This record gives sequence, structure tokens and C-alpha cells, in this order.
Amino acid sequence: MEIEKLDRVVVYVDDLEKSKQRFSELLGIEFDQIPFREVEPIKMEPGSGAPPPTGESSGGGVPRPQRVAISRIGLELIEGMLEPGQPPRVGCYHFKVTDYEGAKAEMERKGLPLLTDITLGTLREAIYQPDAEGPLMGLVLSLIHISEPTRHDSGSR
Repeated sequence: MEIEKLDRVVVYVDDLEKSKQRFSELLGIEFDQIPFREVEPIKMEPGSGAPPPTGESSGGGVPRPQRVAISRIGLELIEGMLEPGQPPRVGCYHFKVTDYEGAKAEMERKGLPLLTDITLGTLREAIYQPDAEGPLMGLVLSLIHISEPTRHDSGSR
């Protein structure tokens, strides 16, 4: 598997607006807010080391929707993965790969359980289930590949 680069690091936060403001003031980072849309929640296995969406760990309540902000330098903030008041923590690393299907096959051979495989336009993303005792050490691993847009995708004639 050939990794092109570490594409971004995801930090779970309990207050997206406050976290965006702090990073902006401290480091001058600007964030683009990702428009909210309803998505099927991703279920993490108990004991995996990954926090469940808010409300699930306490055995009650309604999970909050996840809100996301991404900076152009590769820092992504996700609200809705922590209980209110919990400190921020690194939750996921996104690695850009040259051969998406080959990388997925390699992860399968290594026994990493695939949590979900997402396609959004030209973006493909494979998210792997963390295991506190396994090779991911409780972190979520994401492999991504972005195809070059075709003439049709870019609106060229």
C-alpha cells in the first residue's frame, strides 16, 4: 500500500463553535463548516476505544447530530462524538492512498474490520473499526482516495 500523505487529523470536540474560535485565535486557522445533512450513524463496537455518539454511552438520551468543520491545513473538528464537558481528543487519522481498492484489500488481509465505505462525488473513504487492544490502539483509521474530476464532473463541454 502506498500512502501519498496524511490528509487530515480529526479532533472530537464537545462545542464546535468554541473549538473553531480557539484554534482561530491561537493559530490563525480558518474553518469551513460542512453543511449538515442527515446520515446513518456509524456504530462503534463496545470496548473499541472509540467514543459512541453522544447519548449512547449513558444508556439513554438521543444522540446529537454530528457537526463538522474542516480547515484547509488538514484539521477537522467533529462535534457530537463526546459527552458534554469531555476534553477534546484526537479520534481519527485520514491517509490519502494511491490505490484505494488495493489498500482496502491489504487492510482486509491484515484483519482490520471495515466499518463503512463511503463515496461522495469523487471522494472514496474506507473507515476502519478501532480496537483498544489491536493495531489501531483505539483510533479510527480512514483511507481516502480522490479521483480527478472528468470533463463531465467539472461541467466542461
